[in-house]
Amino acid sequence: MMCRKDPISAKNLNPRSLEILPSCKLEPSLSSVKPGSRCQFERMGYFYLDPVAAKEGRRVFNRIVTLKDEWARIEMKKALKK
Repeated sequence: MMCRKDPISAKNLNPRSLEILPSCKLEPSLSSVKPGSRCQFERMGYFYLDPVAAKEGRRVFNRIVTLKDEWARIEMKKALKK
């Protein structure tokens, strides 16, 4: 673990690290997921159901791992060759 003497300030954070999508629709099966569980959202990545937000009655899924988009990479290569 690396410790720093200076506190991490907002200027050091990625401005896109918090992205709130309030109008998302979830599959009915996600209503039974327990807080602290991990789920894979198809073609998006792995997400963690935030237990703090769940106590407030909200379903907040935090992305913990993104998935490689191999198809997009292949399409990008094709486009560059043209």
